[in-house]
Amino acid sequence: MILCCCALRVQAGKHSYYRFTVREGLAGDNIYSIVQDNDGFMWVATETGVSRFDGTTFKNFTVKDGLPSNDVNSLYPDQKGRIWMSPFQKGFCYYYRGKIHSSENDSLLRSLPALSENKGFSEDALGNILINTPTEVIYIDIHNRGIRYPNPYSGPGFFEPILRPTATTLPLSIVKPYLRKYKVHAFNLDWCPPIHPWGPGTVLGWVVDWSDRSFIIFREGMPPRQIKVSDNVISVLPLQRPNVLLTSAAGGYIYDLDADRTKDTLLSGIVVNCCIVDADSGIWLGTSGAGVYYFPLSAGRLISDKGLQVYDFYRRNDELWIGSNNWQFWKLNKDHTAIERKMTPKEVDPVLLSSPEGNMRRLPYYGLVKLLREKGIFKNFMGHKSLMNIKDTFVMATGAGALYKLRPPNLLLDSVNVGQRLTCGYYRNGVYYAGTLDGLFMIPPGQSSYPVKGRTPLVKGSINAIAYSYKNDLLWVTTSDNGVYYIRDDEVVRRFDETNGLTSPICKCLFTDGTKAYVGTIDGLNVIDPEQAFRIDWYKVPDGLPSNNINCIYAEGKQVWVGTSEGLALLDISRVRRKPFFNLVLTNITVSGQGLPSDTGDINLAPGDNNIRFSFAGISLPSLGDVRYSYRLNGLSSIWQQTREQSLHYPSLPPGAYILELYATDRFDGRSNTIRFAFTVQKKWWHYGWVQFAFLLLVLGLFFSVFWWRTQRVQKRRREKVELKSRIIELEQMALRAQMNPHFIFNSLNSFYQYVIDKDLAGASKFIQDFSRLLRLLFETSALPAISLDKELDFLTTYLELERTKHSEAFSYSLQVQPDLLTEEIVIPSFVIQPFIENSIRHGIQNRRDKAGHIDLAVNIAGDCLVVAIADNGVGRRYTEALKQRTITIHNSKGIALTEERIALYNRSHRSNIRFEIIDQYETGTATGTLVLFYFPLNQPI
Repeated sequence: MILCCCALRVQAGKHSYYRFTVREGLAGDNIYSIVQDNDGFMWVATETGVSRFDGTTFKNFTVKDGLPSNDVNSLYPDQKGRIWMSPFQKGFCYYYRGKIHSSENDSLLRSLPALSENKGFSEDALGNILINTPTEVIYIDIHNRGIRYPNPYSGPGFFEPILRPTATTLPLSIVKPYLRKYKVHAFNLDWCPPIHPWGPGTVLGWVVDWSDRSFIIFREGMPPRQIKVSDNVISVLPLQRPNVLLTSAAGGYIYDLDADRTKDTLLSGIVVNCCIVDADSGIWLGTSGAGVYYFPLSAGRLISDKGLQVYDFYRRNDELWIGSNNWQFWKLNKDHTAIERKMTPKEVDPVLLSSPEGNMRRLPYYGLVKLLREKGIFKNFMGHKSLMNIKDTFVMATGAGALYKLRPPNLLLDSVNVGQRLTCGYYRNGVYYAGTLDGLFMIPPGQSSYPVKGRTPLVKGSINAIAYSYKNDLLWVTTSDNGVYYIRDDEVVRRFDETNGLTSPICKCLFTDGTKAYVGTIDGLNVIDPEQAFRIDWYKVPDGLPSNNINCIYAEGKQVWVGTSEGLALLDISRVRRKPFFNLVLTNITVSGQGLPSDTGDINLAPGDNNIRFSFAGISLPSLGDVRYSYRLNGLSSIWQQTREQSLHYPSLPPGAYILELYATDRFDGRSNTIRFAFTVQKKWWHYGWVQFAFLLLVLGLFFSVFWWRTQRVQKRRREKVELKSRIIELEQMALRAQMNPHFIFNSLNSFYQYVIDKDLAGASKFIQDFSRLLRLLFETSALPAISLDKELDFLTTYLELERTKHSEAFSYSLQVQPDLLTEEIVIPSFVIQPFIENSIRHGIQNRRDKAGHIDLAVNIAGDCLVVAIADNGVGRRYTEALKQRTITIHNSKGIALTEERIALYNRSHRSNIRFEIIDQYETGTATGTLVLFYFPLNQPI
């Protein structure tokens, strides 16, 4: 299974597409056939194997999986779910229920060897299969019985193929008589071409004539028609009438049979061998050497390519202009579907700055404003952040905090200063709305100065755009990080963010057509419709956008122009999004390494077969991998969980009855069918009641027979345990005294007294609280042989804080705990770490001559051990030993020796393997500190 990571490719004026090659997981780049099966999988035949695609991953099949040959030239899905395959070598095979059937493992196929490399498949309504070759016809009925007929066939015609575009050409003599009106003569034989329903009461048949670059079309009730094209046609696929999809040696294109012309070009300059339209009306083209091209059905069409960065739209009468990079302006054609020409300086006038009713223009394009200033318009107003107009009056917001109401060229009508940097501004019914980095503020009428600092904003956050839907009296406000708000009667009514349908809370632009709000974010276009209960429809790259990062929007009716830094797109939102084909399939079940058929019913598993893995696929081709899976295993947990993985693994299930429930959600938030799979893991034989009862009787008999001998041995062990326990308790008490000796308590109280002398009541209060906490933790846990890791860390941090305070903050410390570590569930022996920290302070840190000492305490999982590391940057053990020889005042700690003895006894009594090591650290021969590593096994009882 290979994860597919495909990149969207776009071309100016053409459709968006995805391309799949061997890099994305395809078996090969030379494509001979593409089909879609009943489950929705796409199957691709290549020169190096067959690929199955579920919209997310490729599963490849080769000779290692049972193919007679990797070079497969045709595929055919039948009604039973079999995928028939024709290798270039003689013979054929089919895939069914996770297995490839060939002459090597199937007796029927072994008895029907194909004598030709060229084979075509057809099926009738009952499910009988006909395999056509140049020399014979093989008929396989629904009971899996095979019959061979010579080609040419001289008997009565009996076969009636399903009207399907993937069917093959058949000998005319073998089909039922009513189909013989589609007769075509080729290779010295009469043939019936593939036929397909094409509108009410009409079928379409075709055959390709490579000799003169033409194809022949058969329509019901009309004579055959030969159509010549400029390239060699390879295949014909009916689309919506009157269009057909042609593949040729020069590309793939849509041909209008009524107009007798090419209507649209999908690919050019590439040999296209095959094509198919999937269940979602997406088009798939298989090429020679360039892999597979997938054109999903989308609402959008690209107008410009990645070379044009679009930042704003301008409307003048019936003209639509765009502002692009390098201060350039471009005019769209009459129907606004293509770029016509570049703007000349003479065409610049203030009308271009006008915005559609209800909208404002954020960061008006500097190139346009510059040209207007050169013409003497707005020359006295600088640093503009937004611009809106009410007829011939403009309202401008500046970065200096001023809102101006003016009439070109330079007539100032009104102004107000808010004393803070503005991001945008709006004006309605005598009220200014000031957008700032701190929120949206409403300014009452008649104000010339209205400082907003300290006032409560109407909307919090960084405001980047404001628009008014005049048809439903809604004021829309977008922010840079908090999503979209709508306001009515100067009160916030509702907020939209990613929790209720918005693709991203980071908004970049806003437009309203008087009813709907069009919100551009960093993750697509969102259309909010108040008339549909504020339903949000969103559009992204797979829907025809050049990029999900939206710069500007313009809408008229059902058409929406979207500008991005990677080009311009036109969306037709009138195209209703129908529910895509979405099917969840259980592709494989593995029990203890052995595969089971995916359609296996309820199963009973042996006690040892409790290692089970489920593989599945949510097939939603337009989602292209954006599929989430929700699951729960009843009997183990009733809580629904989510994953994006395509498998679930339960390595060690306890005995019991289970039901796996699984469903998928696609990128449109559509939900798939739900899979329910029941299975039982049987108990081991000794878990049954009668076995346990018999075993109990046996144990009782043995117990009474050896009672005296066992009693003596138990008493002896009890005595040993009592002695051992007594010794452990004695050592624990000694370790406790070594950790918390009277000298430490005296120094602590002396530090507290110093706080009192200095009248530092806050410091004294904190110190006595920490000291009391340390004593309480000590008394609560001193009688326990082991405590949880979180309590031990709590004790150590409290101890370190007290020591740090006592030593006038001569050192610092840090605690690092692995994020996913459940410290409350891990138990370790109590007070085995503290002596080493005390040693670091007394012998390492205290002997430094500065206050730059540092102790780092790190807790992590390494393999099957909990590793506690204590690192200091003290003077090192060698220096401390030398210092001890020169003075008698150095503290001689016995805590480490006692701890070492205690750990040895603990390991002996608990059959554990707790250990530690002390590492001297050096740099260029100079001691830089000491590292102590503790190893606590996690797979042994503590």
